[in-house]
Amino acid sequence: MSPVSLSVPELTAGDVHIWEDRVLDPAGRRFPAPPDDLSRLLSGDELERAARYRYPADRQRFLRGRTVLRRLIGAYTGAAPDRVRIVTDGLGKPSAQLPGGLAAVHFSVSYSGSLLAWALSRSPVGIDVEMFDPARPDDLLVGAVCSPLEAEDLSRLAGEARTEAFFRL
Repeated sequence: MSPVSLSVPELTAGDVHIWEDRVLDPAGRRFPAPPDDLSRLLSGDELERAARYRYPADRQRFLRGRTVLRRLIGAYTGAAPDRVRIVTDGLGKPSAQLPGGLAAVHFSVSYSGSLLAWALSRSPVGIDVEMFDPARPDDLLVGAVCSPLEAEDLSRLAGEARTEAFFRL
């Protein structure tokens, strides 16, 4: 995503737009942290939160996730990204407060490993991503996230076939 401008398609009722990015390139090298001109989009609270991350990779993922989120919300709503406030409700669900009565946009952010994903819609939306790991899925994970019928179907498979079927669910 260009740090200078971001062009997005129109987001109409019923649409869900999904964006993805990576903190690591395909060779496993860390992408540079957001430049200062992007970090200026973040609030003091967001910068303090980033500073509390123990590991630099987690800090970088948070900074990248928030700067891109602000840019996406700004592009979809016409708000200046630095004027978008990200707030959470009593359950921890984040939402955007926009200046001047701009049309709301709902969002969800997920990350796993180096992968970041954003879903945006005009109605409530959710997204969850998981990095593909051949060592998974174990029975505990299957039991936690699959219906009994899905778990039964997976129990008939082994090895790579089971893993691929799990990630297709």
